[in-house]
Amino acid sequence: MQLYIVGFVKETNAATTTHGRAGAPDEPRALLERLARETGGRVFFPRAVTELPRIAQEITRDLRTQYIIGYSPTNKARDGKFRRVRVALTPGATEEQRRRVVVRDGYKATRGARN
Repeated sequence: MQLYIVGFVKETNAATTTHGRAGAPDEPRALLERLARETGGRVFFPRAVTELPRIAQEITRDLRTQYIIGYSPTNKARDGKFRRVRVALTPGATEEQRRRVVVRDGYKATRGARN
């Protein structure tokens, strides 16, 4: 499942605590970025509510123009190890032909799990 996240994140500083520990300046942003990346989604950090219509259009465009690809791995072992997946596209000649790849970094090869 892809996560598309719209984060209104207040910037923190080193003195800010998160769950009783010192928070890194970009900790909330980094967490949201990681969630989006690991699910093949995207994250947006608008500076104002007025950016929401543009963000909604981008998400809608992404969802309407998705392709789902699959493959059968040569390594059939369900050993719980992480398997990296790399997807690349050949750049298009014109702006309309250019595409963007948004994918998970890989999957965990666990017994009975759907990847």
